[in-house]
Amino acid sequence: MAETDDDDAFFLGEDGLIHCPTRVQANLNDDDDEVSGNGPGPGPPTSRDFCSSQPAWFSNLIRAMINIPTKILSSIILSLTFPVLILSQNENYYNLCSPFKCGDITFPFPFSDQSTFGSSGPINCGIPGYQITCDQQESSPVPKLMLSGRLYQVKNIFLNLNQTNNQEGWNLITLVDSDLIRDFDSNSCQSLRNLTIPVYANSDALGLLPNWTNTNLTFARCPSQLKPSQEFLDQISSDYSCNDDGNRLYLWRNDIEPPLFDVMPTECKLFMVPASTADVLIMFKNTSVALAGRNVEWSQLTKTLAAGFPLQWNTSNECASCQMKGGHCGFDGTKVVCFCRDSPDCNSTK
Repeated sequence: MAETDDDDAFFLGEDGLIHCPTRVQANLNDDDDEVSGNGPGPGPPTSRDFCSSQPAWFSNLIRAMINIPTKILSSIILSLTFPVLILSQNENYYNLCSPFKCGDITFPFPFSDQSTFGSSGPINCGIPGYQITCDQQESSPVPKLMLSGRLYQVKNIFLNLNQTNNQEGWNLITLVDSDLIRDFDSNSCQSLRNLTIPVYANSDALGLLPNWTNTNLTFARCPSQLKPSQEFLDQISSDYSCNDDGNRLYLWRNDIEPPLFDVMPTECKLFMVPASTADVLIMFKNTSVALAGRNVEWSQLTKTLAAGFPLQWNTSNECASCQMKGGHCGFDGTKVVCFCRDSPDCNSTK
C-alpha cells in the first residue's frame, strides 16, 4: 500500500476514493505553467485535475472521516439516516392505511381492503375479521364482508353514534344477505343457512347489539310430504314452497311461545337468520291477519331481509387518540399502532 503523508488529501470521485498527495498538489501549478497553447488541447480529466479543483475544507473533511474508526463512522451515518427512514416509513404507512372507498361507502380502521391485507409487511391496515371485498362484478363496486364463510353485502356504516365529550361513540355496520334474497326472489331455499353472531362484548369482534339478540327470522324447512301437527302450524306465520329441493319452508311467528323447535317435527331442520328488529315488527304488525291467512309473501320477506341487520364495533382508545393527532391507525398483530405524515413519534402518549 502506498504511503501517505498527514497533509495528503482524499476525495470521493466517480470511480471511488481519490488520493491527492501533498506533493502532487504542490506540482500542479508547475505542470500548468508548462502547458502550451500550441499543444493538442486538454485531455480527459485525471485525478490530478480533480485534486486541483477541490477546496481545502473538503480535503480536511474527507481526511477526518478516513481517520474515524469504522464502528464510530457507522454509528454517525446511522444516527443521521435513521430519523429519515422512520419518517419515510411513517408516511408510507400513513398513505397505505388511509380510509378506503368501495362503492359509495368509505371504510375507516379497523376495516381494510381484502386485496391488500397481509401484503404490507409486519403492519396491517386493519384487524383480522374486518376485511372488505370490493366486488367489481356488479354494475358498480359492491362492498362485502365475510361472516362464517359467506360474503354479506355492506349496506351502510354509521360512525360515533351517541358520542359525548367524554366518551367515544359506538359504530354500526349494516349487512345484507344478498345471496339469500336472490334465491328467495326465485322461490329457492338453496342459500338458507344458520348464522350465529354473538352479542357485542367490547372486544375486537363484531357483534349484535344487546337488544338485537332475539331478533331473527326463524324458519323450519320440512319435506313437502310431511303433515305437521296443528300445534306446530299454530306457530307458523307463513309457509312457502321451495321450488329447487322439494321442501316446504315455514316461517315462525316470533311473538309466541313455546319456541318453534319445541314443537317442530324431527324431520324438519331449523334455520335462524338475523334481521332488523324494526323491519321484522313491521312485517308482523298484522299478526292476526298473518296467522289466519298465512299471507307474508316472498316479496315481503325479501324486503325485510333487504333492510339488513346491524353489527356493532367500538373505536379503540388507541385509534381514537391517533385520529385526534391526525394520524391513521394500523395493527401490528397485537396492538393498534399510529402513523402520522410528518411525525415519527405518533405513538407518543404526550
